Amino acid sequence: MFDLRLRTLLGVHRLQDATWEQLLSLKDNENAAEGPDIDYKAGPVPYGRGTEGAGEFVKDVLALANTSGGVLVLGMAEDRTTSIPTVPVPVQLTDQARKQYNEYLAQRAEPNVECVIHFVPKEPGGTEGIMLVAVPPSAHAPHAVIGTRDLRDGTLRYPWRNDNQVAFMNPTRVKSTIMASMTATAARQDVLRGAEHDIRNAAYLGYPIMSVTLIPDIPGSFSVNKASLEDFAQETKGPFIWNGADLLPHTSVGPRRLTASDAEMKGRHIVHLHSDGSGAWGSKVRLAHILDRFDDEATDSVPCWDSRRIAEAALEKTWYLARHAVDRAGAAGTATLQITLFCAPAERMPLGGGSHPVTLGPHAHSDVTGSASILLDNVVEGGRDLVAGTAAALADLYQHFGLLKPRRSRWTARSSPRSGPSTNGYTSKGGQLQRASRPSDRVRRRSTPRLPNVSTGLVRPKIPSTVSPR
Repeated sequence: MFDLRLRTLLGVHRLQDATWEQLLSLKDNENAAEGPDIDYKAGPVPYGRGTEGAGEFVKDVLALANTSGGVLVLGMAEDRTTSIPTVPVPVQLTDQARKQYNEYLAQRAEPNVECVIHFVPKEPGGTEGIMLVAVPPSAHAPHAVIGTRDLRDGTLRYPWRNDNQVAFMNPTRVKSTIMASMTATAARQDVLRGAEHDIRNAAYLGYPIMSVTLIPDIPGSFSVNKASLEDFAQETKGPFIWNGADLLPHTSVGPRRLTASDAEMKGRHIVHLHSDGSGAWGSKVRLAHILDRFDDEATDSVPCWDSRRIAEAALEKTWYLARHAVDRAGAAGTATLQITLFCAPAERMPLGGGSHPVTLGPHAHSDVTGSASILLDNVVEGGRDLVAGTAAALADLYQHFGLLKPRRSRWTARSSPRSGPSTNGYTSKGGQLQRASRPSDRVRRRSTPRLPNVSTGLVRPKIPSTVSPR
């Protein structure tokens, strides 16, 4: 909850919901003084031009990432004595500015760090206002600024926040931060293996099974109690993207987790949502029976993993688990996404699909895994970052079958204004991403095994949050 103090001061659920008037309420507010989690910079140019300015920006971002996370508020001046914000001095809100700051991080941060930049314009649609740079705490700390004044001097400095000041780590602090990061990474891998193991042990699913597991690098927290179970039961009524309503009607609790399934016994879906924000969703997979194009003598169809169903299920389950992590458990920052296909040990199946269904790769497997690192704050919005993160994990998975990556498809649809904005074959209706179903909204697929191209116009449904005010 790295941005909790600022969101509480502004009275918003998410930073991107903040308005200019709400940011003005920070003026002369003692509770809004600079600290370990908030850093103010006055405009119109908060950082100087050239390499020195780039280094200062990267230093401020990494100081937050190396400590406990926080928000850079660009466009607000503060009193140098009290550190209390005084008056807004707007900055330019342009895509070029956003791109430039991201380039600074790519060039001068080692390793790179993820952050999210939000624009709060002074006037609706304006290009002046306040820029909020949300920096989650990093699971890969410590991060170093490359170069004292420019890249050529080759030095590495490790900044951190010491209350409202930026200092540089001494060798002892650098070493202890590295050790803490390694310990945390090992612990999260244990959580990942445990979450998937629990799904594998849900023997009533049968084989074959696809599991999607998501583990935040910085865990969140929520209480498993009567209220959270009731909210969870209401939420699982759906509808979901591809599966409609009432997909998971049976809800219960387990050790520090909420559980849901589509049937008490011999069902096809089971979901475990842990109290630290991690989650896993396992489903029995429908196979495709198609011709093996890598066997010249084959005359009968063979069972295959259906690449279209895998891509659709991975997209839906990733989005669902990310919303649990952020909206229910209050997790933020990066997370590990893992997609696994496994069947009976004696079976080995290839990957199949295509507009004229055939096997897509030369290799067959009974147990394969693909993983990727995703930024929760972006993926949870259900747009291009959701597709990109899911595609990265699928690419890692598909390489086991001899394929380089999942191919993207083009989806076409006509949108009705009454059902929400068009999302290239989907509509955002009632706060849920849904496939268009009416004749006027029917989707035409040109190639079945590819990921849908989902636009950024989605509105994510609300999950009842046990974290205030998130």
